[in-house]
Amino acid sequence: MNNARTKIVFWIRQLLQDYYKAMEKIPDFIFDKFNEILNLETSLKDESDRGCALLTVSYLDNELKNLLEKRFLQKKRIIENLIEGGRPLSSFSSRIDLTFLIGLIGEKTHGDLNLIRKIRNEFAHKYIPITFEDPKIKSLCNQLYYSGLVDSNLIRVRFVKVCVYLLALIHTEYINVKPFSENKDLLVNENSKQLLKRNSKLIYDSIFKKDD
Repeated sequence: MNNARTKIVFWIRQLLQDYYKAMEKIPDFIFDKFNEILNLETSLKDESDRGCALLTVSYLDNELKNLLEKRFLQKKRIIENLIEGGRPLSSFSSRIDLTFLIGLIGEKTHGDLNLIRKIRNEFAHKYIPITFEDPKIKSLCNQLYYSGLVDSNLIRVRFVKVCVYLLALIHTEYINVKPFSENKDLLVNENSKQLLKRNSKLIYDSIFKKDD
C-alpha cells in the first residue's frame, strides 16, 4: 500500500513539474491576450446584440492590424501612412485580404473574417432595432466555418465563440511571425554603372538584333 502511495505521489510531482515547465515556455503575450479576451467577454454580457457585434469586431480588427504591423518592415512612419485612418490599409476588409495574401491566415479563416465583416456591417448600417435573430445575420452566422466547433444553438454565442477562435489563431501567428527583411539596394559606383551599361546592351541586342 505504502509502495503504491509513493508511486502515485512521485507521478503527481512529476506531472506538476512538467506542467510548470510547460507554463514557463508560454510567452507573457498569450496571458495578456487571454486576459483581454476574458475582459471583452465580460463586458459583452451587458451589451445589446448590436453592441456585442461592434465591440467584438473592433477588437478583432485591431488584432489584425497588430499582426500586419509586426510582419511589415519596421518602418514606423511608412506603416502609419498605410494603416491609419483613411489610408489604404485602414479598413477591416483590406486588412483581412492582405493578411491572407501574405500567408498569415488560411483560406477558411479569411472566409470567416469576411463573413464577420458583413455581419458587423449589417449591425452598423441599419438604424432600426436589430438582433442576431435577423434572418440575414442568422444566415451569415450559419455560414461560419469555425461555428462547427461551437456546441451552442444560440446565434450570438456562436458568433462570439467563432471570433474568439479567430483571435486565438491570430495571436498564435503573432508569436511566430517575424518582420520581412529589407532588400538591399544596388550600390551606385563605377562598377555598377559599367554593369548596367553591359546588361542594357545585351538586352537591347537580344530584342532588336535577332534578325540581323
